[in-house]
Amino acid sequence: MTTINFFTVTAAYLSGEIMFSVMLVFIEETITPIQAPDLCQVAVLPKAEWLRIQDNLNHVNKHNNVLQEISKEREALHLRSKEVVKLWSNTITGQRQKKLEAKQIREENKEKERILIDIEEAKYQQRKRKEAIDKAKTQLLYHTDRVRGFHSGLLLTEVLKEREAQLQLKQKTQNACRNLDRDIIAALERKDEEAMQQEEESAKQRRLKNKATAEDLKQHLLSHVTVLFLLALELYFVVCNCLCIYGFKEHMATRDLLRALDAKKEELEEERRKLIVAGREKMLQLRREKETEMLQRQQEEATNEETMFANAVAEREARLAQEQKERDEKKMAMLSAIALHRDTKRQEEEENEREEKHKDLDILHGSKKADRFFFEDELLKVQKIKEDRKTLQDAHIRQMAERHAKMQLEMNQEMDFNTTNEDRIADEEKWFRIYAKGVIDRAEETERNTYPLNKAARKGSGGGLGPVIGGVRPSYLVEP
Repeated sequence: MTTINFFTVTAAYLSGEIMFSVMLVFIEETITPIQAPDLCQVAVLPKAEWLRIQDNLNHVNKHNNVLQEISKEREALHLRSKEVVKLWSNTITGQRQKKLEAKQIREENKEKERILIDIEEAKYQQRKRKEAIDKAKTQLLYHTDRVRGFHSGLLLTEVLKEREAQLQLKQKTQNACRNLDRDIIAALERKDEEAMQQEEESAKQRRLKNKATAEDLKQHLLSHVTVLFLLALELYFVVCNCLCIYGFKEHMATRDLLRALDAKKEELEEERRKLIVAGREKMLQLRREKETEMLQRQQEEATNEETMFANAVAEREARLAQEQKERDEKKMAMLSAIALHRDTKRQEEEENEREEKHKDLDILHGSKKADRFFFEDELLKVQKIKEDRKTLQDAHIRQMAERHAKMQLEMNQEMDFNTTNEDRIADEEKWFRIYAKGVIDRAEETERNTYPLNKAARKGSGGGLGPVIGGVRPSYLVEP
């Protein structure tokens, strides 16, 4: 291995030397040597010409440079003069500058005024918003159950006051009208008595007149009734006679008709009886003829039966012999078939037994293999169940922690809410006390009944009759 490396390195070195020598020879042949210039043939330029050439090459224009310098000096002088003139007041520029400054000052003053107006407007709007908020709060408080109950008590107080005033007015009116009513009632009573007396007298006269008229009518009616009674009695007797005659005639006609009907009925019964007797005789004759015919038929049938019996016995014996022969043949064929079937069955059973043994071995190997696979699968399932249980346990622990944190947060929120609610209830109670006290004082000054107001202004909201619990006066339902 060392010898091979040495020869390889040596060959590479020699090949490199050869290539370097070849390259040197090629360079010497292709590149011509540089010769030094001849000073006699070199052209010498003057300085001005050299500068002109340099300017042309560098794109330098002296005339333009001079013009630019003059323009710059002029512009500087103009700016200096403008700076000097700017401070003069009797020039157009100075006056324009003063006007601009004055305009700027006016605009600044206007801007300050606008700022002040905006500040005032903002204060006014803030005051209006505050008033609207206070009004809304007042309206909300007025719509609470307790304030509404207090207002109901105030309304009841006003109603009671109005009722007292109405009662007083009614009493005064009654006292003023009592004397006038007494005189009017006395005059009316006198007029009623006079009218009643006149009515009694006129009624008495009418009764007497009606009595006389009734007597006259009674006498007149008695005479007419007597005449009518006699006429009616005579008419009754005539009608009775007519009815008796008509009834007798009708009875006789009915009796004759009934007799004719009875005779006709007896004739019909006699004819019916004769028909029945004739029918019975005919039936007896037909029965006797039928019995004779049946007797003859039975005799003929008996003769035919004997002949048929003999023929049937002969046929039966021949048929039995034939059947016995066929049974013997069938028995022999059956025995042969049974022997053949027994041999075939034994061979099939032996073959089936061998196949079953082979199948049992296959089933045994398959069951062992399946048991092994099942055991491995069960191990995997157990491992997976353990992992799932661990994952589920971790999830339960995490959920319990989250639930505990959530419950703690809800408890804190509830405590904050209860604190805020208690403060709000205290503020409402304070405001309600001030409002109720003012209303009750004004009601007492105007001599109104303040019991409903005092009842509605009791401490605690809810309107119940129980003790105050948590700022609320609940109502209790007591079961017996």
